Amino acid sequence: MLLHAHRAGLGVEVCVDNGGAATAACQLGGIDRVELSGGDVALTGGSTPSLSLVSRVVRHCAQSHNPRRGATPAVHVLLRPRTGDFCYDAAEVDEMADDAARCLDAGADGVVVGALTPDGRVDADACAKLVAEARRRRPRQTASVTFHRAFDFVVDQDQALEDLVSLGFDRILTTGSAKNASSGVAQLAHLVQQSRGRIEIMACGGINSSNVVAVASSGVHSVHLSACKWVRGPCSKSIEEAATSRGLSVSTSNAVLGQNVGDEFSQRVFDKEKVVAVFAALDSAGIIHS
Repeated sequence: MLLHAHRAGLGVEVCVDNGGAATAACQLGGIDRVELSGGDVALTGGSTPSLSLVSRVVRHCAQSHNPRRGATPAVHVLLRPRTGDFCYDAAEVDEMADDAARCLDAGADGVVVGALTPDGRVDADACAKLVAEARRRRPRQTASVTFHRAFDFVVDQDQALEDLVSLGFDRILTTGSAKNASSGVAQLAHLVQQSRGRIEIMACGGINSSNVVAVASSGVHSVHLSACKWVRGPCSKSIEEAATSRGLSVSTSNAVLGQNVGDEFSQRVFDKEKVVAVFAALDSAGIIHS
């Protein structure tokens, strides 16, 4: 049974926060785009990456080819000046606008932004400025603009969607206002229906080979994968020994956005097999993906 019938197929985006992961994802093939962030996505939700990292990833992805879509994977850059909430002052909005200009000038295909008012609504003034800057930098080839997971924290998603359509956003990244995409399938389907093709709905949050078919059945236009695993760093053993002998503490946080993360000295790396398994699950269900 064909569960997904978008003409262009179900888009697949992979979230990465370092150059090695981005290169591995682009080389895999079948990926539509990478979302590049700085910081640690699992621990903090990510932040604006360095311009040198953006430039490096753009170069590496330009050397890759997605045989399904006949093009190189697009690079979308997360613009988030700090961790914490999504209410930004004028200086922070200016910083994001400047970063948008620099990242797009460096060859990025789009940006991922979001800003809310203190009462939990889309900050129209801030978002309008960010969208305008992105479009100004690419007058001939329109830059893509995604509204990130701040959408899951608005007080009224129906109104927020209409606001984002009016502001000119291309897509919304969301779990369907749930802990993960699997739990938000009903709301995702509602958002797709409300969007009426005016804006893309991209599902995120714990998507893997065991649930991607159910998530795709909501009619979402694309899925966003973390596709990572945690490995111990090469220096972890010696660091732990030094910490133990000197009475130093080691962080083992693992409660960010419902994700299991490694300890302070683990590294988050791209897991090719997880993406391959997602593709296999979609193929088995007869779901077209780009």
